[in-house]
Amino acid sequence: MSIRPDVVLRNKSLKQRQAVSKQFENPERLAQVKRLMKIIHANPSNSKHALGHRWSDERRRQHSERMKGRFTGSNHPNWKGGHSLRHTKSLQYKAWRNAVFERDNFTCQMPDCGIRGGSLNAHHVKSWDKCSELRYEVLNGATLCKPCHYKIKGKEEKFEENLILRKP
Repeated sequence: MSIRPDVVLRNKSLKQRQAVSKQFENPERLAQVKRLMKIIHANPSNSKHALGHRWSDERRRQHSERMKGRFTGSNHPNWKGGHSLRHTKSLQYKAWRNAVFERDNFTCQMPDCGIRGGSLNAHHVKSWDKCSELRYEVLNGATLCKPCHYKIKGKEEKFEENLILRKP
């Protein structure tokens, strides 16, 4: 097997090409690279020739079994501790959201904003996770435009006084 410095050097700067060329002049380094290339190409899955190879049904079944449950639930890298947005599809949530919008006259409740209509969010003044008894209380809701809602995400306690519980 031969090492082709021209292939290795194709996307390198001049200094990088000169440095890599010197490595290939060193017989010890050349022997080391050849050993590494043999190891890489000894495994068919590492070979270029494996690209586009179709797995047998048995191999696919084995791989599927091995991967089951690997990226589900708490094993998934995007796991947020069981927090789900399924509640937003419930009729109870939709009714709460509409009641909050109507009470606030479809106007953003942040003091500096006051945008009416457009893309609005119903925000829980007291956290959905921490105050489950207030989840569907209209007094615990505030209408916010999307930019304002994004601005206070994660800093709800700081803005709680601005969005105090209001009576309809």
